[in-house]
Amino acid sequence: MLCEGKNVRQVQATVNQRNEIVALMVGVFGSDRDTTVPPLLPTRPAPVKDVDAIPAHPFAVGRRPHFTAHLDMRWGDGAPPFTGTDTWHASLHLRLLDADAPALSPELMTVLMADASPTPVLSRFKSPTPASSVSWALELRPLSHEALDGWWRADNRALQPREAT
Repeated sequence: MLCEGKNVRQVQATVNQRNEIVALMVGVFGSDRDTTVPPLLPTRPAPVKDVDAIPAHPFAVGRRPHFTAHLDMRWGDGAPPFTGTDTWHASLHLRLLDADAPALSPELMTVLMADASPTPVLSRFKSPTPASSVSWALELRPLSHEALDGWWRADNRALQPREAT
Protein backbone atom coordinates (compact mmCIF):
# COMPACT_ATOMS: atom_id res chain seq x y z
CA MET A 1 0.00 0.00 0.00
CA LEU A 2 1.52 3.30 -1.07
CA CYS A 3 -1.25 5.66 -0.10
CA GLU A 4 -4.85 5.33 1.05
CA GLY A 5 -7.35 8.11 1.40
CA LYS A 6 -11.10 8.42 1.62
CA ASN A 7 -11.72 7.89 -2.13
CA VAL A 8 -8.45 6.73 -3.66
CA ARG A 9 -6.02 3.91 -2.88
CA GLN A 10 -2.61 3.50 -4.52
CA VAL A 11 -0.83 0.15 -4.40
CA GLN A 12 2.45 -1.14 -5.78
CA ALA A 13 3.37 -4.70 -6.74
CA THR A 14 6.53 -6.28 -8.07
CA VAL A 15 6.56 -9.34 -10.28
CA ASN A 16 9.52 -11.68 -9.78
CA GLN A 17 10.75 -14.39 -12.09
CA ARG A 18 13.71 -16.58 -11.12
CA ASN A 19 14.55 -14.28 -8.20
CA GLU A 20 14.68 -11.26 -10.48
CA ILE A 21 12.23 -8.34 -10.60
CA VAL A 22 10.71 -8.32 -14.08
CA ALA A 23 7.89 -5.83 -13.59
CA LEU A 24 6.84 -3.07 -11.26
CA MET A 25 3.17 -2.17 -11.28
CA VAL A 26 1.32 0.67 -9.62
CA GLY A 27 -2.45 0.56 -9.35
CA VAL A 28 -4.68 3.48 -8.49
CA PHE A 29 -8.19 2.57 -7.40
CA GLY A 30 -10.85 5.19 -6.86
CA SER A 31 -14.48 5.29 -5.94
CA ASP A 32 -17.13 7.25 -7.81
CA ARG A 33 -17.86 10.80 -6.72
CA ASP A 34 -20.73 13.08 -7.43
CA THR A 35 -19.74 15.94 -9.69
CA THR A 36 -21.29 18.62 -11.86
CA VAL A 37 -18.64 18.06 -14.53
CA PRO A 38 -20.11 16.26 -17.55
CA PRO A 39 -18.50 12.95 -18.54
CA LEU A 40 -16.07 12.87 -21.43
CA LEU A 41 -17.45 10.52 -24.03
CA PRO A 42 -14.96 10.59 -26.91
CA THR A 43 -16.14 9.21 -30.20
CA ARG A 44 -14.19 6.42 -31.81
CA PRO A 45 -13.00 7.30 -35.30
CA ALA A 46 -14.38 5.15 -38.08
CA PRO A 47 -11.98 2.42 -39.24
CA VAL A 48 -10.02 3.22 -42.39
CA LYS A 49 -10.85 -0.25 -43.77
CA ASP A 50 -13.55 -2.79 -43.01
CA VAL A 51 -12.03 -5.56 -40.89
CA ASP A 52 -13.27 -8.29 -43.24
CA ALA A 53 -11.42 -6.64 -46.14
CA ILE A 54 -8.08 -6.70 -44.31
CA PRO A 55 -5.86 -9.76 -44.73
CA ALA A 56 -4.83 -11.55 -41.54
CA HIS A 57 -1.26 -11.06 -40.33
CA PRO A 58 -0.12 -14.65 -39.69
CA PHE A 59 1.96 -15.58 -36.68
CA ALA A 60 5.69 -15.93 -37.36
CA VAL A 61 7.93 -17.54 -34.74
CA GLY A 62 10.65 -15.15 -33.66
CA ARG A 63 8.94 -12.10 -35.15
CA ARG A 64 6.04 -11.82 -32.71
CA PRO A 65 5.65 -12.63 -29.01
CA HIS A 66 4.53 -16.24 -28.51
CA PHE A 67 1.16 -15.40 -26.94
CA THR A 68 0.10 -13.55 -30.11
CA ALA A 69 -0.10 -16.93 -31.89
CA HIS A 70 -3.58 -17.11 -30.33
CA LEU A 71 -4.73 -13.85 -31.92
CA ASP A 72 -6.09 -12.83 -35.29
CA MET A 73 -4.35 -9.48 -35.93
CA ARG A 74 -5.23 -7.15 -38.81
CA TRP A 75 -3.80 -3.70 -39.53
CA GLY A 76 -6.56 -1.24 -40.39
CA ASP A 77 -4.17 1.70 -40.54
CA GLY A 78 -0.43 2.02 -40.23
CA ALA A 79 1.68 -1.04 -41.02
CA PRO A 80 2.90 -4.26 -39.41
CA PRO A 81 6.36 -4.31 -37.82
CA PHE A 82 9.49 -4.49 -39.96
CA THR A 83 7.89 -3.19 -43.16
CA GLY A 84 10.01 -0.02 -43.44
CA THR A 85 6.96 2.24 -43.37
CA ASP A 86 7.27 5.85 -42.14
CA THR A 87 4.47 5.90 -39.61
CA TRP A 88 4.05 6.76 -35.93
CA HIS A 89 0.59 5.30 -35.51
CA ALA A 90 -1.29 2.04 -36.03
CA SER A 91 -4.85 0.87 -35.80
CA LEU A 92 -5.26 -2.88 -35.28
CA HIS A 93 -8.25 -5.18 -35.17
CA LEU A 94 -7.71 -8.10 -32.79
CA ARG A 95 -9.63 -11.17 -31.70
CA LEU A 96 -8.94 -14.56 -30.17
CA LEU A 97 -8.51 -17.28 -32.79
CA ASP A 98 -10.03 -20.01 -30.62
CA ALA A 99 -13.69 -19.19 -30.18
CA ASP A 100 -13.93 -22.12 -27.73
CA ALA A 101 -11.19 -20.72 -25.44
CA PRO A 102 -12.13 -20.47 -21.78
CA ALA A 103 -14.05 -17.32 -20.96
CA LEU A 104 -11.76 -14.53 -19.78
CA SER A 105 -12.82 -11.70 -17.52
CA PRO A 106 -13.41 -8.38 -19.29
CA GLU A 107 -10.45 -6.90 -17.42
CA LEU A 108 -8.05 -9.69 -18.44
CA MET A 109 -9.28 -9.57 -22.03
CA THR A 110 -8.67 -5.80 -22.09
CA VAL A 111 -5.10 -6.19 -20.80
CA LEU A 112 -4.43 -9.00 -23.31
CA MET A 113 -5.64 -6.95 -26.26
CA ALA A 114 -3.78 -3.83 -25.10
CA ASP A 115 -0.53 -5.74 -24.66
CA ALA A 116 -0.79 -7.52 -28.03
CA SER A 117 -0.37 -4.38 -30.12
CA PRO A 118 3.26 -3.71 -31.03
CA THR A 119 4.63 -0.19 -30.91
CA PRO A 120 4.21 1.56 -34.26
CA VAL A 121 7.92 2.40 -34.15
CA LEU A 122 8.66 -1.20 -35.23
CA SER A 123 6.92 -0.47 -38.55
CA ARG A 124 9.77 1.88 -39.44
CA PHE A 125 12.37 -0.92 -39.40
CA LYS A 126 12.91 -3.31 -42.31
CA SER A 127 14.10 -6.25 -40.20
CA PRO A 128 13.60 -7.46 -36.62
CA THR A 129 15.24 -5.31 -33.98
CA PRO A 130 15.17 -5.31 -30.18
CA ALA A 131 12.42 -3.10 -28.79
CA SER A 132 10.52 -2.62 -25.60
CA SER A 133 7.75 -0.44 -24.26
CA VAL A 134 9.29 1.38 -21.34
CA SER A 135 5.95 2.44 -20.01
CA TRP A 136 2.34 2.27 -20.93
CA ALA A 137 -0.84 2.97 -19.04
CA LEU A 138 -4.24 1.40 -19.15
CA GLU A 139 -7.28 2.83 -17.49
CA LEU A 140 -9.89 0.18 -16.75
CA ARG A 141 -13.43 1.21 -16.13
CA PRO A 142 -16.21 -1.17 -15.19
CA LEU A 143 -16.76 -3.43 -18.20
CA SER A 144 -19.64 -5.64 -19.23
CA HIS A 145 -19.28 -9.23 -20.39
CA GLU A 146 -20.92 -8.46 -23.72
CA ALA A 147 -19.13 -9.07 -27.01
CA LEU A 148 -15.79 -10.17 -25.58
CA ASP A 149 -15.42 -12.78 -28.32
CA GLY A 150 -15.64 -10.37 -31.26
CA TRP A 151 -13.21 -7.92 -32.79
CA TRP A 152 -11.36 -5.49 -30.55
CA ARG A 153 -9.66 -2.38 -31.87
CA ALA A 154 -6.41 -0.88 -30.61
CA ASP A 155 -5.26 2.54 -31.76
CA ASN A 156 -1.60 3.21 -30.96
CA ARG A 157 0.70 6.21 -31.27
CA ALA A 158 4.42 6.44 -30.64
CA LEU A 159 5.06 9.51 -28.51
CA GLN A 160 8.74 9.21 -27.60
CA PRO A 161 10.70 6.67 -29.65
CA ARG A 162 14.11 7.75 -28.31
CA GLU A 163 15.69 10.10 -25.82
CA ALA A 164 14.95 13.78 -26.24
CA THR A 165 17.85 15.88 -27.44
